[in-house]
Amino acid sequence: MTQATALRGGPCVTAAPGQGAKRLSSVSAAIQCQRLLRPDGAIVGYFTSGMAARCARHAWSLAGVQLRGVSTTLQSLPVEQVDAGDGPRLDLTKSESELGPRCADWMDAGASEVKVSRIEVNAWTGPPPAREQHPGAVGATFYQLVVIAPTC
Repeated sequence: MTQATALRGGPCVTAAPGQGAKRLSSVSAAIQCQRLLRPDGAIVGYFTSGMAARCARHAWSLAGVQLRGVSTTLQSLPVEQVDAGDGPRLDLTKSESELGPRCADWMDAGASEVKVSRIEVNAWTGPPPAREQHPGAVGATFYQLVVIAPTC
């Protein structure tokens, strides 16, 4: 990601050469970002904007909490067979309209459950007020799917 992209707050969506990044659910789509975590491991937010991440860190430090940053790649996966005992898989989609079909595909592939969480890039949870965002920095909304395998 270039510094200019980070300052604009847009996510860095990449695709393999010769492929467009039209559908985030394509296998090659990925978002490079920094995930900020509280000391208890709870996620505060995902950031492609250095300015938004600094604002989140500052808000939490005023409340006496130091955040830890972890480089993270959010990406979509090809749907593949889920076998008993497999660990959880993280998948990603950009469109809310893709959630139903994507979850159905994973369930058909053997998943026992698919949990969905919404990710707003460059927005964060925090001390009061409960949700803040750097003006103009929210890059996009994504949906993370946690694919749970059967236990037996």
